[in-house]
Amino acid sequence: MDLQRITGLSPEQLTELTARVQHQLGPLTRPGGRPAAIGLYASVALVVALHRHNLTQDLAGALFDVSQATVSRRWDLLRPLIAATLADLVLDPDATVGGSTVLVDGTLAPT
Repeated sequence: MDLQRITGLSPEQLTELTARVQHQLGPLTRPGGRPAAIGLYASVALVVALHRHNLTQDLAGALFDVSQATVSRRWDLLRPLIAATLADLVLDPDATVGGSTVLVDGTLAPT
C-alpha cells in the first residue's frame, strides 16, 4: 500500500508524526499485554487517511486489513493526540499575510 499517496505525507513526515504521538501515548497494546491488531505507525497513517479522504471507517478497515471496530478505536484514541501534536505547526485559519487570507477552507492559498 502506498501510504504516501493515501496520507499525503512523506515516509519521513509519517515517521516523525508517529514518533511524536508515541511520545505522548506510550506503547500501544491490548488488554492483557497482547500486541495490537495494527501497529502505531499504521494506526497514525489510518487516522491521517481518514482525515484526508473522508473515508468511511468500514472502507478504511478494508484498506488497512482491520475491523471497523479497530478503526473506530484508533480514531477515538489518536485523533486528539495528532491534533495536539500538530497544533503548533498548523496555521491559524484567521491568520493573514499582508492583509490577505492564508488559509481557504483549510487549504493554503497564495497571497
